[in-house]
Amino acid sequence: MTSQTNSPATMKVSWTWEEWQAGRDARRAVALKTGPRVCRRKAGSSDKRLRKCFDGKRGPDF
Repeated sequence: MTSQTNSPATMKVSWTWEEWQAGRDARRAVALKTGPRVCRRKAGSSDKRLRKCFDGKRGPDF
């Protein structure tokens, strides 16, 4: 029986904005291979807040 209690943690728990964007691009590429793009509602109760944050859009592009 082997013990891994002395092994250092190797899971990454924080990312820079650039690293997160690169990862998102990679996830998007895989998602597009497996199914259609995500569809969004055209309107909702949070539109005023969302459009203010995302330059007139309801959210960031997928």
